[in-house]
Amino acid sequence: MFFIRRGFRIWFYRYLPAEIVGTTLALLFASYTFMHTGSYLLATAAGLTGEGIGFYGFVIVRELITTSRSIKKASLLQRTRRTLRTTTANLLVEFTTAEILNTLFVRPVLLYTVPHYITPYALGFFVGKFGSDVFFYIVALGGYMLNEWRCRKFIRQKRRSSTATRA
Repeated sequence: MFFIRRGFRIWFYRYLPAEIVGTTLALLFASYTFMHTGSYLLATAAGLTGEGIGFYGFVIVRELITTSRSIKKASLLQRTRRTLRTTTANLLVEFTTAEILNTLFVRPVLLYTVPHYITPYALGFFVGKFGSDVFFYIVALGGYMLNEWRCRKFIRQKRRSSTATRA
């Protein structure tokens, strides 16, 4: 039960704002493409593109700002390097597995097939997207928690080594 409550809290604060931006762009891109082409395949590709731009654009900018604020006592060049390195590592650990599995398998299948059975198109697309998002966030939350554990372990090791050198 603790994991579910904690997972929901993390999702609500960490992922929901990015999800709103990504979903909005996905629906806009997919609906526009479907209205003008009538193609489920092109609309699926457009929706995936819109969601990627919205979701990851938001996540990357927020992570860069958060990481940059946490780095103190460094020149601008050092701060920029550390920010980029830390942000890249954090996001890779958090999203790589979820993104590979979801992008290559789950999302394309659901976004292509569900709108064939649920109409209008935008509703079917949204239902398929919701199903793939549930899968994505289960895996991504695991990556986020792994990242937290990795950071806590690093901090504990750093504290131990600093107390050992003082003694």
